Amino acid sequence: MHQEEKRIYIVGQNRLQNEMMASFIGNSTEVDCRVEDDICKVPPGKRNGRELILFDCRDQGADALLSGLRSEKKFTVNHLVALFNVREAMEIEKETLALGVRGFFYDHDGSATLLKGVDVIFDNQLWLSRKKFTEVLERGFDGPTERKKTSGGLTARETEILKALALGISNEMIAKELCISPHTVKTHIYHIFRKISVKNRIQAARWAMNHLL
Repeated sequence: MHQEEKRIYIVGQNRLQNEMMASFIGNSTEVDCRVEDDICKVPPGKRNGRELILFDCRDQGADALLSGLRSEKKFTVNHLVALFNVREAMEIEKETLALGVRGFFYDHDGSATLLKGVDVIFDNQLWLSRKKFTEVLERGFDGPTERKKTSGGLTARETEILKALALGISNEMIAKELCISPHTVKTHIYHIFRKISVKNRIQAARWAMNHLL
């Protein structure tokens, strides 16, 4: 597959639904869409961020879903992965984000939301509603006390921002949720990179996954 060519694998047991989704997405975006009933049938990814797996969560319990993602973590390393038919009551966002999932489509989302989310994920951003993002911040991060020191000599605010970076959240979203300016976010990121001795967001995300999440 050419490096710039995008491909989507829709994975799940509901063949009719998934073939209809593949046809709709393919016709709307001209992205190559394929359907598989088992994630293990998806070919190995090429680590170029151009292959997206949409995994059907209907009839999946939270524990079974998390267990499956942990055992098949290679797919979130080699592909972009998003979940669809997610029930909000499952409350799996924090745990699955830490496992590398890049987006969530809920059972009440429409076709326009699906197309927009797919486009955002292919742009290497996280597709997560503002409400859910706020909940992840509140459940998953420490308070904003600037003086508190954490792993790597980071302040609590720097740790908060680094965790957001590791989850693929953009500077703009971080700024909005933390009520600070995008310039302040960039300044924090500069200090974070210097303290943990990394050169880019990918290296910073790997450091965070090993030390913080």
